[in-house]
Amino acid sequence: MAKDNRAQRLTRFDGLGLRVTKQVWQTVARPFDRRAKSVLIIAGVQRSGTNMMVEILERFFRTAVYNENHPAACTDFELHDTPTLRRLVERAPGDTVVFKALCDLDRVPALLDDLPGARAVWVMRRVEDVVNSHGHTKFLSARNNLCSTRMNNIAVDALSEGWRGRGMVAETHEVVRRYAHPEMTNQTAVALFWYMRNALYFDLGLDRDPRVRPLLYEHLARAPHREGAALLAWAGLPASRFALAKVNARSVGRQAAPAIDPAVEQICNDLYNRFAAQAPATEPAASMATAGRENAFDATN
Repeated sequence: MAKDNRAQRLTRFDGLGLRVTKQVWQTVARPFDRRAKSVLIIAGVQRSGTNMMVEILERFFRTAVYNENHPAACTDFELHDTPTLRRLVERAPGDTVVFKALCDLDRVPALLDDLPGARAVWVMRRVEDVVNSHGHTKFLSARNNLCSTRMNNIAVDALSEGWRGRGMVAETHEVVRRYAHPEMTNQTAVALFWYMRNALYFDLGLDRDPRVRPLLYEHLARAPHREGAALLAWAGLPASRFALAKVNARSVGRQAAPAIDPAVEQICNDLYNRFAAQAPATEPAASMATAGRENAFDATN
C-alpha cells in the first residue's frame, strides 16, 4: 500500500478539531468583527485542484466555505439562484464567503456582478493529470464511462447535457464538433471536456476582468508557500503555513500520461499555454518568509 502524503494525513486527522474550534470562534468572536462581507468564487474544471483550494480556505476562522455538495448553496452540485446565495452571504458566519462554481462556470460573470465584493480564482491543471484524476476517482470513473457519449451529444446540441455545454460560444462548439466522434475514447472525451470548459475563461472575457485571478495548479503545487502567500494576499487573507500544508506537492505528473488523441491533446496544450501566459509564477515573496508559524488559529486573521 502506498504511503499517505502529509496533505492526506492532515485532511484525515485535523478536520474535526478545526471545525469545532472554528465554530466556537465564529459563535463567540465573529459578532464583534465588523469587517464587510465579501465573496470568493473558486472556478475551474472538475479535478483541477478546487477541492484543495477549498481545504486551504477552510482553515481560516474568517471564512465560511460552501462546497459544491453543501445543501444550503447547491443542488446536485449546481449553485442555487443568486437571491438565495445573497441571503446565504448575509447570514454566513465569516466575512469571506467561499463558493465553488464548477458546474456554473458560465455564471461566473453574473456572480461577480451580483454578489457583494465578489472575486474569483480560476484554477487550471494540466490536462494529463485531470484525465488521470478522473480515471482514478471511483465516483467519476463510473460517470466517465458516459463521457464519450456526452461529448458526442454536445457536438450535436450544446445544451443536450445540461450544465456541461452552457455558455459555450460558436467557435468552441465547432471545435467540439470537429473532434468528437462515436469511437472517441473516454480519456480523449475527458480531455475535450477539459478544453470546452476551460475555454470559458477566455470566451466569457474573464481574462480581462481584474476581479478574476488565474492560477496554475502546478505553480501552487511546486511552490506552495510562495504562490500560496501571493494568492492569499490577493484574497485578503494572511500567509499561513498551516493552511498551505493542504497543498499536495506530489500530485504533478505522478502517473503515466493517458492515451489522448494527439490532435485533442494539442489544442488542450495550446489553451493551457495561453492561460499560463496570464498566470506567471510569482517572484520569491517576503510575506511567506516572514509569516513564521502564523496560522488559522490566530483569531486576528
